[in-house]
Amino acid sequence: MSVSPNFKPWKYMMTVRNVYLLTASVALMSVSHSATMHWQGEGSSDDWHDLDNWNTKYVPGNNGEEDNVIFEGVEDSCTPISSFNFIKASNFNLRDEATLTLEAGVSISNFENVRLAPNGAPKSGGHIVQTGGNLFGNHFYVASSRKAASRSSHTLSGGTVSLTGKYEVKELGDVVLTGASASLKASLINFIGASTLTFNFDTSGIGSLTSEGIFKVSEDTVLEINAGSYDRSAGGSFTLVNANRYTGFATSNIIVNGFGAEGEGYTLTQDHEGNGDLIFEVIADPEASVSSSGGSSASALIGFGSTSVVISRPH
Repeated sequence: MSVSPNFKPWKYMMTVRNVYLLTASVALMSVSHSATMHWQGEGSSDDWHDLDNWNTKYVPGNNGEEDNVIFEGVEDSCTPISSFNFIKASNFNLRDEATLTLEAGVSISNFENVRLAPNGAPKSGGHIVQTGGNLFGNHFYVASSRKAASRSSHTLSGGTVSLTGKYEVKELGDVVLTGASASLKASLINFIGASTLTFNFDTSGIGSLTSEGIFKVSEDTVLEINAGSYDRSAGGSFTLVNANRYTGFATSNIIVNGFGAEGEGYTLTQDHEGNGDLIFEVIADPEASVSSSGGSSASALIGFGSTSVVISRPH
C-alpha cells in the first residue's frame, strides 16, 4: 500500500480526537441537566420559570430529560403563578408538610408521577390544595404511613385532574372533594388501607364519579359525607359512582353528617352488580332550609352534584 507524501498522521489523529471530544461534549450536554431538583423559593415570586426558585438555577422538565422535582418542608410551599409543561415526563414529589396550591388558570402537564408522601418515618406527608387549574399526567399517589407524623392529603374544590394512569390513595392518605366544580379522571382509582375519601356539599350539592374502569377500596377505607351549606328543603339525587366494576365501602366505615336519619333525611343505594351505581338521595324537607349539624352512619357510597370524577377504561 502506498502512502501519499502529503499524508500527515498527526493531523489525522487531531481530527479524530476533535470528533471524539465533540461527541462526548454533546453527550454530556444531553444528560447534564437531568437531576434531583429542590424548590427553594428564592425568586421574586412563586413563578415556576424563575431560575432563582430552584437550587439548580434552571427550570426542571424543560431540557428533555426526566427530572425528580422535590418540594420538602413547610418552607417549600408555594402557589405557582404560571403553568408549566414537562417536555419529558418527570416525577413530582411533595413531602414533610410542603403544600402546593393550584389556582385557576395554572396547569401542571406531562408529569410521570405525583407523589404526596413522607420521606421516611416519622416524617410528615405532603399536600396539594386545588381550588382551580389543571393537573395532566400519568400517575398520582397520596400516601402516608402509620409511623408518619402527619397524613398526606389532596383537597379538590375546583379545577381538573386528568390521568392516563392511576389515582391511588395509600395507607393514611386523605382525599377531600368540596362542592360541585371539580373533576378527576383516571384509568383506575384505588383506596388502600386506612385512607379516607370525604365529600363536602356546598349550596350546589356535590359532584359525580363515573368509572369506566375500576373503582376499588379496602375494607378499612373510610367514606365521609358532610351536608355543609346544602339546602335540604329541595331534596335531590346525587350519583357518587357510576361504575361497571366496583368494590364498596364497609358499612361500618361510612359516615353521613348533617342530613338527618337514614330513611328520613336521605337514602343510600349501592349496586355492585347491574349498573354499579352508588346513589345518595336527599329527601326533601321543607322545614330544613339549611342542613343541620349532627349525623349518622350508613352503608353506601354517596353521590354529588356536578363535580365530575371520570375514570377511563384501560386499553
